Amino acid sequence: MRKITACLRTHVHEDFDQSLYLKEAVFLSILISINYAIELEDRIIDAWIGNPIRIVWYFLLYATAYYGALLIWALHTRQMLIFRNRHVWLYSLFGLAVLAWNGGFYGYQAWSKQLFDGQIYWFAYYGLSNLSSLLTVFLPLVLFYFIVDDQSTRFYGLFKAQPVSPYLILLAAMLPLIVWASFQPDFLRTYPSYRDSGADEFFGVAPWVTALAYELFMGLILSQPSYCFGAF
Repeated sequence: MRKITACLRTHVHEDFDQSLYLKEAVFLSILISINYAIELEDRIIDAWIGNPIRIVWYFLLYATAYYGALLIWALHTRQMLIFRNRHVWLYSLFGLAVLAWNGGFYGYQAWSKQLFDGQIYWFAYYGLSNLSSLLTVFLPLVLFYFIVDDQSTRFYGLFKAQPVSPYLILLAAMLPLIVWASFQPDFLRTYPSYRDSGADEFFGVAPWVTALAYELFMGLILSQPSYCFGAF
């Protein structure tokens, strides 16, 4: 716990700037308000499901938020020269492109229809939608690390040994909230539990086997470094 407290104190001491944080908060609040007001994702971007242009839309969405926030920071700290840094553009464009591809990719829908002639479509759909991040996130990250990046870190710290106790403390603190949220109607509509898809009958296995496979697929997407682009 002392390590967590020390990290928070160091972060606040080195990074916190009330004026800058306020500017960034106003900027992001405006973007979020616009998103919900015009239903940008649900009505405009999702209208292109199955079309590669959806990936472009997601790139523009993420790039607006990222570069807008970066511009505010550069103006506030008077470090506009950051935009002349080749590595800033290399890492940021790559990271945004991967996130856009991951958000806009929809190939798993066609794969689900083709796999076993679509007889277990829903089971395959939810499984492949989670596993697709191996293709859209993990694989590009591996290729970038070995081909482009010249850092000596162990795959951006992913396989670096770390003490477990701080994470267990944080998990224990969040567990009551997670349990409470898991019973809320809005949560259940967004994150449905496993439901009978007929996959157990198709494969001739016990229902718990397909349920466990589903949960493993769900856990895999949460454990991937999909949103660990802080390394960039």
